[in-house]
Amino acid sequence: MPPNIFEALLYSYGCTVVINRFDRYDDALWDLCGSLATDHRCDVVGNLYVASSSSQSFGRHWDDHLVIAVQLSGTKRWSFFDAEGGPGTSLDSSAQPTYSVLLQPGDALIIPKYIWHEVVNESDELSVHVSLAFFLLTAKELFERDIARLTACSFALAQGGSRLPSDCRRKLRRLLDELSELIDTAE
Repeated sequence: MPPNIFEALLYSYGCTVVINRFDRYDDALWDLCGSLATDHRCDVVGNLYVASSSSQSFGRHWDDHLVIAVQLSGTKRWSFFDAEGGPGTSLDSSAQPTYSVLLQPGDALIIPKYIWHEVVNESDELSVHVSLAFFLLTAKELFERDIARLTACSFALAQGGSRLPSDCRRKLRRLLDELSELIDTAE
């Protein structure tokens, strides 16, 4: 986006500029998302939000994934409502926040999925934060994904004769360990 358009959106129109999947453009964020994805066995992406003074990103809304918001510069007020979100839900326009918190640079906040919230830049300066979006899987989804991976390894074994490639052996061992852990925790 050319700088003059970026500046016009931020300063003249009071917009929030969102760069989805900013992790694709920043090596450190890419590494962080990859590490979190491995640790939590889910997809994790990093989105960047740049807001001008007193702007509101998306109004009241809920997300269908867990979010960790990390404030990089400026401040933002996050307000939460005592109502459960999710598909087919709405929030009464007269609803008042039941809790709010002001994030400053270096602060982080966990927002569970389906929680109604709104975010406002309350300062006179640009406010920048990264939202780490965690697309967590249910136990059933993890099991189905792991079975698909085991099937792929079995296919590799059938194609390669009696010796499984080393990368497939490592994946198979890890998947079997994870499935064993999943079964143990389900009991």
